[in-house]
Amino acid sequence: MINIKCNYLILFLLLFTGLIASGCSKWSSGTTTVEFVIINPANGEPFPDVNVKIVEETSTNNKSRVMCEGKTDASGRITFEFTAKRTSKYWYTPNIDFDSFGVQGKDYSILVRPTVSSYAIIKNIYNEMRYEITYYAYLKLKIKNIVCEGLEDTLVYHAWTPDFKGGGGAYDYITTLSGCVDYETTGSVDNHPAGYAHVYMGWHKIEWEARKPSGITYGIDSVYIDKGGFGTLQVLY
Repeated sequence: MINIKCNYLILFLLLFTGLIASGCSKWSSGTTTVEFVIINPANGEPFPDVNVKIVEETSTNNKSRVMCEGKTDASGRITFEFTAKRTSKYWYTPNIDFDSFGVQGKDYSILVRPTVSSYAIIKNIYNEMRYEITYYAYLKLKIKNIVCEGLEDTLVYHAWTPDFKGGGGAYDYITTLSGCVDYETTGSVDNHPAGYAHVYMGWHKIEWEARKPSGITYGIDSVYIDKGGFGTLQVLY
């Protein structure tokens, strides 16, 4: 463990030889363990040096205090162990500092966060506080029937992000278009660049089938877009 600091008060009489580990107390049979895991699922890379902490809160006078704090290591992880107060008047919540990621909803999105009740840590067991965070990017889609043979021309295409399911920046859909199609992403949302959709970084793919009186053609296109980058998918048939 690195860069870990925990605040605790332990009053007991040590009758036999024992060990007190640096950081949080490990002597009690009621040890609560919390491991933060922060990764980017778009590329599998961890987020190191993220400030995290565990806060003890109580219904008595609405007081709170930081129990443990530190930074994630090179693998995007950090583990704390401490002795939680058993009474229900005290509960413990994980916190991470999102400031380094940018503006949520514009620069980044939290895809997975701890699935615990009211973000409270369960006492006396191991808790994984897993966060999956990825950045947004920008995607343009161009579709054009470059040799149109009439209204009976039909295009069926499947567009998807293979790495994510659900969320505003992920998609997986099939669309059918007819006639002399000439489409390009337009508009601007929340001050994003005009003509680009706000999507997650990572791979974006499209495959299509075009049916015309002269025959059937197939195609596929893909693009990897990094953090804040721009990419284009094209269907020319």
